[in-house]
Amino acid sequence: MHYNQRVTIKCAKVNERFCAVNMKCKGERKSIWLVSMAKHGSHKKIDQQNNHHSNTSHDGSSSSLVDQDLVRVRKKRKKHGKAPKVILIIVAVILVICIAVGAAVALYMNSISDSMKMDEQQQSDLDSVLSESSVQEPYYVLLLGSDARATDTTSRSDTMILARIDANVGKATLVSIPRDTKVEIEGHGTQKINAAYAFGGPAGAVEAVEDFAGVEVSHYVEIHFDELETAVDQLGGIWIDVPVSNTQTGASHSKYTFNEGMQRMNGEQVLAFARERYGYTEGDFQRAENQRLVVQALADTVLSLPPTELPGTIQSLASCISTDYSLNDLITLAQTFQQAGHYYFYSAMVPSTTQTIDGVSYTITLEDEWANMMQMVDTGQDPSKANVLTQNTQAVEQDGESSSSTSGVGTSGSS
Repeated sequence: MHYNQRVTIKCAKVNERFCAVNMKCKGERKSIWLVSMAKHGSHKKIDQQNNHHSNTSHDGSSSSLVDQDLVRVRKKRKKHGKAPKVILIIVAVILVICIAVGAAVALYMNSISDSMKMDEQQQSDLDSVLSESSVQEPYYVLLLGSDARATDTTSRSDTMILARIDANVGKATLVSIPRDTKVEIEGHGTQKINAAYAFGGPAGAVEAVEDFAGVEVSHYVEIHFDELETAVDQLGGIWIDVPVSNTQTGASHSKYTFNEGMQRMNGEQVLAFARERYGYTEGDFQRAENQRLVVQALADTVLSLPPTELPGTIQSLASCISTDYSLNDLITLAQTFQQAGHYYFYSAMVPSTTQTIDGVSYTITLEDEWANMMQMVDTGQDPSKANVLTQNTQAVEQDGESSSSTSGVGTSGSS
């Protein structure tokens, strides 16, 4: 081999070893050099061609190029390293805020739900008699009106309404049960049905109505008339289509005159309308219909609101009821009705007569007509169309101790 060739090969080997040592000692520069090579591959290729057998890799310009690449890569690393950290921090903050707000809302809703509950013993007794239900399936609710006034020492369950709720198709059926309805209560013999509340509280009332109607009750709602006035005013009043004037007998005790037709009532007027009976020829029967109209008007007002206003409105109404429903249950129920796209309210009265027995006035149920009506109610039909007696009659027995009147009047409406 020629001498010059041997020298060239040795020099190349020495140069290769020098580069290897240099790269090993300067590991960081090695990595950066490789990155720079990858990024500026074409540039390096040209340099290698132009500087073959030269020592440009050892001069100042080559070193400067590596340093510049090192600075650029480090800056990019810093930029890319900060971005994920910032995003993670933002996400973490948002999650913390959501959890805190959610917890606060849950606590607030639970506190409202607790305020609607009965006392602990009543609630426990009630839970033991109520049946399971789903908002997606029809179920029954007992609505009880408690009309405690300033002159009363105890509450009176003046109103009993059995409601069949079929929210999934937007349908509710309200059937008034006269408070003086003659029934048999276990352990107490013959009684008026509203005495069941006095004997057994809400649970006793539920059991009495279940026996009377032959259905299972899933929820209980007690409406406090003395607080209803405030709730109606918070809604801005409600519209009620008054069926008959309270001037029929001329004996009304109310300071208000309610003429036939649609009219907007404030809280005080609604309360007077729900209590009125002396101004009607049908007395308690007409009052029961008026009370169903109030319940229907309240529901209609709530369901006509935008979905965003439902929670707040239902919260404002919570002050006038005691119930086993939670606040979330009531909001879900209202939303389900709204999602149905339309809703119907059917309304009827238990077909019955009034009769005085041994000096006590009772309301006597017309059993066949009642069975026919409940069959229609249970299948989702309009009970006001049932073939029942709707014309008032009066009959006086020879001894003059008993009398009767029949009523099965019903109404229906839709929105």
